[in-house]
Amino acid sequence: MSPQTNRHIVHRLSEEFWQSYGGNARVIDEFFAPDYVNHDLSTPAVHGREEFKRWALGVRASWARAFPDYRITIEDLIAEDDRVAKRWTLRGTHTGEFMGIAPTRKQVMMRGVAIYCFSAARVKDIWWNYDAAGLMQQLAPAGR
Repeated sequence: MSPQTNRHIVHRLSEEFWQSYGGNARVIDEFFAPDYVNHDLSTPAVHGREEFKRWALGVRASWARAFPDYRITIEDLIAEDDRVAKRWTLRGTHTGEFMGIAPTRKQVMMRGVAIYCFSAARVKDIWWNYDAAGLMQQLAPAGR
């Protein structure tokens, strides 16, 4: 696949699955390799398309419950050879419980980077890095 085609696939995954109004898991079936590997230092290893789909649906659901108005903005989407780098920003209002934290009604923001690796026209790996600690600081009670 061309870098532009890979870039288009990453954009579709962001819009059709990760957005608050998304959740279309069919795009995972369409674009992920059966032996996909998720590389996220904050979670245990996720291996295989079906395991990733279960994990991603769970993550997406927890975000939608805690931040029902959340929106992910793609800040940069850079494609070269078999890789696409996505720099993104998530914004939302904390109106539901999140990781044991009661709703604060605070506006939050989290930034991150994901590098998608393609093989045989499928997403083979994603390497994630995002500011989870910064998000948790935003949810902390005032004075902490």
